[in-house]
Amino acid sequence: MCNDLTFNAATIFGNITSSLYVNNFVSGVKFIDLTSSGDSTFATTSGIQNSGNSTGFSECKFINCDFGTVSGIKTAHTQDINATAAFSYFTIILNNTKLASGTELTGQTNLSNNSFISSQRHDTTKGSHKTWMRNSTNIIDTTVFNTLSPSLKITPTSVAVSPYKAVSAPDGRGFKVCVADGQTCTPSVYVRMSKASTGDAADYSGSQPRLILKRNDAMGYTADQVIDTGTAAIGNWEQLTGAVTGAATDDGVLEFIVDCDYGTANSFINVDDFTATVA
Repeated sequence: MCNDLTFNAATIFGNITSSLYVNNFVSGVKFIDLTSSGDSTFATTSGIQNSGNSTGFSECKFINCDFGTVSGIKTAHTQDINATAAFSYFTIILNNTKLASGTELTGQTNLSNNSFISSQRHDTTKGSHKTWMRNSTNIIDTTVFNTLSPSLKITPTSVAVSPYKAVSAPDGRGFKVCVADGQTCTPSVYVRMSKASTGDAADYSGSQPRLILKRNDAMGYTADQVIDTGTAAIGNWEQLTGAVTGAATDDGVLEFIVDCDYGTANSFINVDDFTATVA
């Protein structure tokens, strides 16, 4: 067990299996200004690897770090992050951190449904953000958008099939709306399913996207609510909207997500222009 530690300005290279082996029951650990790589004599398979035990959890943050940059005797990793344990709770926050190896992550579908790896200012690039979850990879998309760039692009993985879904954000990180006791809320969002003939990688062939209110018992919502389900043809933007059923029973924050599922490989949906009215 390792909790609430901060490591500053470390350089790690030439470790055969992994630079960092993250075991179970790790929480609140930060790495700042860490550099990790292989070297020309001693290759390193993974920059970060979780344990092979799926019974525990691990949660780490990396700030201003660099994984896999080639320089002098230093070489890239086979992959920068390796999620080896099936259904393990393996959560990583990357902030202004570079994943320079040819493979950023392997074992994505080994993550538990509540795990995620999230990269803000991904690869130290301004305006680039990326999140991996078990059921999808989500990125900022400056090419496809509804009104103004950017939108959110959700690419489901092959495990995102019923009853599992690809979602727009990890649990607790969806669209948030403040609602007072006795008020109702009407959210709105635009969605689009990919279409190959317009230049997208593949036609989306999964179930239509849905706008969903997440359960919040403290405010009187004792189950997830499907607010609206898409009906448009692929390649077209469509507004999903509707009033939440029932007024809030206490002051608080409602959380909304968009979900979809896997259809054709490399197909995706885009999500844009979320708004909400409260009355």
